[in-house]
Amino acid sequence: MKQKKVLIIIPFCKPNIGGAETLLEDYVEYLRNNGYYIYLQTYQPITTFDVKGENYEVKKNLEIFRHFWPGFNLFHKFENYPALNFFYLVPGLFFHSFLFMLKNHKKVDIVNPWGFASAVVARILKIFFKKKTILMVVSLYEFSKRSLYGKLIYWLIKNFNHIVTESFKSKAEIAALGFPEEKITSFREWVDLKRFKPVNRTSLKKKIGWGDKFIVLFVGRAIPIKGADILLKTAKKVNSKINFAFISGAGPQIELLKKEAKENQNIIFMGAVPYDKLHLYYQATDLFAIPSRYEENVARTMIEAIACGTPVVASNMGAIPQALDKSVSILIKPTVENFAEKIKMLYDNPEKLTDLQKNCRRFALNNFSSKNAQEIADCYDK
Repeated sequence: MKQKKVLIIIPFCKPNIGGAETLLEDYVEYLRNNGYYIYLQTYQPITTFDVKGENYEVKKNLEIFRHFWPGFNLFHKFENYPALNFFYLVPGLFFHSFLFMLKNHKKVDIVNPWGFASAVVARILKIFFKKKTILMVVSLYEFSKRSLYGKLIYWLIKNFNHIVTESFKSKAEIAALGFPEEKITSFREWVDLKRFKPVNRTSLKKKIGWGDKFIVLFVGRAIPIKGADILLKTAKKVNSKINFAFISGAGPQIELLKKEAKENQNIIFMGAVPYDKLHLYYQATDLFAIPSRYEENVARTMIEAIACGTPVVASNMGAIPQALDKSVSILIKPTVENFAEKIKMLYDNPEKLTDLQKNCRRFALNNFSSKNAQEIADCYDK
């Protein structure tokens, strides 16, 4: 059987830090170890400023092309203005992807853009090179079919062969634009269940330096929509023996996290933690918190936490309710009062917390295994 060769186009790639970057890395690893050849066109990190990857990286069945593009936190500044982010992200990806296809179009079987900025590039490439094009959508957009933005997105995607979405909610909003539902596949993320697994929480806490503290963990960018400040306020409303640890390396609220950690004994600022060490913190944590204020798609961090045996108190917005159930989580409106109430309840009722912790591993094995990656790869053959 001929080896399929896939061109993936995406603005963000490791060592840039984020959930989409980790999903991409896991997916590429799955593909290249299962008989696919991947060409990856991307940028050098544009939101994580203190790291840089190789401009050209080669592994078995994989070639990564990382191109310079100005950062200056422009992506986050433009997040609320989709048109500006399109103009910001598209030009460099298009230039390099077009040059690549001019030289290599006979090698490429499938063009696989991630996100709508990359979809612009892929749509133009499809006109010139007539390749099968499959779009990956890993965010929720809340666009209306009747809005100008919704109409532009439909025009952009209407000729794609297939679309893959990270949740059923994302699938529904794409179908609502008019794209045929039978040409949309939704999937669940997966994690390395050999690394993300429960261990002895008590002994690991001591190794990390948390002693016997009760820990509620936050992992994410320090930006307002992620809701870290909700947990900062929650920390002041609950028993001071409940400690809140923040793992975050970027965002405008970093200085706020540092300040609050200095002034409050039950707030711990961990800064950035390398991804290959992150599982240790999930494993040592009593509870994981996701206080997102926006329609978030499936948060990868919560999947990793649950695989490590750590239940979740999370916002009930976006696609989170579709990925979890009450056996491993408590989902609430993201307010200080709600998070304080539920975290306090679990702290005061350790038997309830223990029940949730015991359910986590089984839930992860049933829902977050690598077979989910094959559901995406199967779309290449549809």
